[in-house]
Amino acid sequence: MVNTTLTIEGFDECMKAFEKAPERGLKVSRQCMRKGLQAATKAMKSRTPTRWKGLAKYKAGRSRDGKFSGFFGLINGHQRQGHQNPKGEIDDWFKAYWSNYGTLEGRDPAHEFQYPVKHRNTAAAANRRGQGGIQHQNFFETAIDGVDEVFMEAFEQEFDSNLDKIFND
Repeated sequence: MVNTTLTIEGFDECMKAFEKAPERGLKVSRQCMRKGLQAATKAMKSRTPTRWKGLAKYKAGRSRDGKFSGFFGLINGHQRQGHQNPKGEIDDWFKAYWSNYGTLEGRDPAHEFQYPVKHRNTAAAANRRGQGGIQHQNFFETAIDGVDEVFMEAFEQEFDSNLDKIFND
């Protein structure tokens, strides 16, 4: 019987690349997630009324269980502009919420509110200037419509362009 010995050149380098692949894959995935969130936020911001564009933001990072996660939307950054109530300043996020879902008689019937409108005979109703309230505009639903596709498209494009970084030094 004849023994033949074969040597595969570059096998050690290949195995090292596979050992580093999970770490590099996670890094590329984070980068792609951020790119997707940026694209989704930009798309949402373009469909949001000018007054509320400053609230459109994204956040990316690690969750408590160590996984990388991100979200985007109208985020309360406690910015305050425009007319303010003399009793105390109100964050723009709340004004955007009221503008989107309405108040008092102008509430969006499709939205589930935590508290009902107080009856006009209550003490809270005595402070109301008018009974009409703010009419709901539902701009948020319009702004996020189809944004998940924008996110996935940007994510996949970034992933495809960085795929070689996972296995190459």
